[in-house]
Amino acid sequence: MKNRYAYGYLLVGLQFFLLFALIFFSSLLPALRSENLLPWIAVLSSIAVGFAAVFSNRPGNFNIHPSPKSGGSLVVHGVYRHIRHPMYTSILIFGIACFFSKPSAIIFGLFSILLCVLFVKARLEEHWLCEKFPSYDAYMKTTGRFLPIIF
Repeated sequence: MKNRYAYGYLLVGLQFFLLFALIFFSSLLPALRSENLLPWIAVLSSIAVGFAAVFSNRPGNFNIHPSPKSGGSLVVHGVYRHIRHPMYTSILIFGIACFFSKPSAIIFGLFSILLCVLFVKARLEEHWLCEKFPSYDAYMKTTGRFLPIIF
């Protein structure tokens, strides 16, 4: 059991490392001062999806680790009605903003690795949610992992 949770922390650590690397290599902040609207659109979209997830949830129900919180409840309303992992979607949209700010092979590679890490983290989280909430399996069949219907 302990190794399962250590793996979750490894994924969280990789997620943050990749986010910081994206910010560092992309020069996102200077790009937001330029005339290029694509980074702005992506950053604002990322913020909107993140806020939608926060407002759909109850205080104390979030967990950065992929394991369900003790005493946590399953949220299937608001943005969660359409996307199972809106916070991961928010992070991915932010990664797209970094790419739009300074398209390069390094940024594309970092974003691709981040996508893989979040995919693995989401799969692990879904496994644990299915164990804790028997109705989660049916919920997975009606919602997208990161995008409504598509993925």
